[in-house]
Amino acid sequence: MGFKKALNLLNRKGLKIGASTLRCLYKVSMMPISVKKLIKEGKIPLTVAFELPLDSTEEVAKEVAGLSYHEAIKLIRSKYRR
Repeated sequence: MGFKKALNLLNRKGLKIGASTLRCLYKVSMMPISVKKLIKEGKIPLTVAFELPLDSTEEVAKEVAGLSYHEAIKLIRSKYRR
């Protein structure tokens, strides 16, 4: 199923979700199980997981686990964004 088709289907079923949110949720769904476990356990907020870099997801996830949203985002942006 394509992205636009999935977005339209969700909208037709009454789930109003933006395209960027759907992209972020897809990104998280493709992350390693260890990262999803940290999200499930509440050690990483989902909104922080949206910002994890794809090339070092597990490493960064372990580094930001337990930090507040603002601390985690600050660390990710200063250390992993170019």
